[in-house]
Amino acid sequence: MNRFLKVLKYLGLGVVALVAIALILVALANWMADARLERKVTALRDAGQPVTLVDLIRKPIPPETNAATYLRRARNDVEAIQKEVTAAIDAAPQLDQDRFDEGHLSPELKKAIQSAFEAYPHVIGLIEKAAECPDYDPQPDLTTDTIAFFESWLDESQSITRAVLRVLNYHALQQVSESQQEEALRTCLLMFRLCRHFDREPMMNGYLVAIACRRVTLDAASAVLRAGPLSDASRDALDAELARHETVEPFEHALITERAFGLQNYRELDRDISLGPIRQPWLKNDACGYLDLFAEAIALSGRPCADADRALMTSNAVVNAGTLTRLIIPALQAMIEATCRVQAQMRCLRVLNALTRHDQSANAEEPKLSDLGLPVEATTDPYDGKPLHLKKLPDGWLIYSVGKNLTDDGGELADNKDVGLGPPSAKVAEAEPDESQPADKAQ
Repeated sequence: MNRFLKVLKYLGLGVVALVAIALILVALANWMADARLERKVTALRDAGQPVTLVDLIRKPIPPETNAATYLRRARNDVEAIQKEVTAAIDAAPQLDQDRFDEGHLSPELKKAIQSAFEAYPHVIGLIEKAAECPDYDPQPDLTTDTIAFFESWLDESQSITRAVLRVLNYHALQQVSESQQEEALRTCLLMFRLCRHFDREPMMNGYLVAIACRRVTLDAASAVLRAGPLSDASRDALDAELARHETVEPFEHALITERAFGLQNYRELDRDISLGPIRQPWLKNDACGYLDLFAEAIALSGRPCADADRALMTSNAVVNAGTLTRLIIPALQAMIEATCRVQAQMRCLRVLNALTRHDQSANAEEPKLSDLGLPVEATTDPYDGKPLHLKKLPDGWLIYSVGKNLTDDGGELADNKDVGLGPPSAKVAEAEPDESQPADKAQ
């Protein structure tokens, strides 16, 4: 019996010793992970980079210079117009809905849009004031935790940005339907200026909303350019505006602010799942990998899409990413792809503007990209770094990029094989007939 008790005693001491050793190892691992993470965070702070949500708070700007002031005043009218027009579109015959998607208004939809704007006559003036402002700060509550911030920010800020662009799109379509091309282009310029304001929204979600707003504007501006003649002054204004969008700053801003949000999220998670003094070294190591991933993504800004995606996916930051960090990798890839897609379309619009100017001059000779007087970067495909592609279709120009597959598919925009802008007939790509492909495929 005494021997049995001694065995139990030694076993107990052994277990205690093992637990003590394990705690020491965990404490050592936590200290090492904590020191590694702190070095990275300190380096960011020393470089003036934000590492928490509070760091994203901007210095107050006068309300009269803040575009958000006027957008908030316009919000109720914007939502009312959107509701009325959406109801009219939903009630329209399918053919009219399809035509609306192509930028054409039936008499009934035109009347519905006109009625909606007449009911809210001050909305365009307020939006114009917002676009004219030198700055934009939606002033979200950045003093709260990440979950509360994200929910309130999505509801307050992002809903109004999309709605404003939709309402302006209705306005541009109405102007085109009344042969007011100059006025419609001014509306498109207004939309593009607002998109640059929305680039100041934080995080990847805010960036993607600004990208979506640009896509709405691109379609509207393309329809205006194809609708009829425009003055050289209007075309110059459009080209100058499009040139202002040739910057990587919004992409980098989104990643920098997302990184601050993510770092705070890691801290909150560490606080919530730690058991008293027992910390989570794996979580800190994961956070270090998260910082490495964002440093890699920021360094890739401005590179051709395929090159950036390939470099990101083969980087040590991705290969060695922790469990939580891996969750954001698909979002980063989607962000790179969205950036390249809209950049390609913006450049295609710039080329279309130059081409329709050339057509308007009645020059019989079909131009080449190099003849349009545009800087090289404006005619370069962001996917492969080569020149964009041109096709003269019976109903207008098709300008396109090779897209994500890096293959010239003849301008197949409908299937997202190629990326660009074209007339309605471009929804089905034209291809040279051969034995394996019927000659009427493009019909």
